Amino acid sequence: VSMELGARELLYRFDANREAPEQVRGALDGALDDVEGGARITVELLARTLVAACIRGDAGEVWLALEVGPERVRIEVSGEGAGFRLPLSPRTIDYFSFDDHAPQPIGWRSYLLDRLADEWGIDENAAVAWCELDHTASAAQRLQTKEQVLTS
Repeated sequence: VSMELGARELLYRFDANREAPEQVRGALDGALDDVEGGARITVELLARTLVAACIRGDAGEVWLALEVGPERVRIEVSGEGAGFRLPLSPRTIDYFSFDDHAPQPIGWRSYLLDRLADEWGIDENAAVAWCELDHTASAAQRLQTKEQVLTS
């Protein structure tokens, strides 16, 4: 995937552990000031969601890459080590437990990705979970509309 003209890239590394999704919030604080407020919240939520979906233990690293263009943001999560595991399907993206034998809960991650991202997927060849969204005014309006659905 080639970068959008005028895009900038943000790269972060986190230890693969249960604190990583929360650390995404701090890492992105101030880094997305050029993105409209509603869309900025969406980008942060999607980044945290993808990071959480890829963590399965307390060993290894998780890498978060954001390509922020004039209209679109692409979020990619990859990693290595025993604590990182790429979800094998959209269904498994909902499952987050340090016990691989625990029953799978009803999923919110795929719901959030379906509702907030324009596109998302898992590239097994590149070992990357990714999503993209339009962060212009239409993305902010989409968040407000979908936020009302979530809180209703």
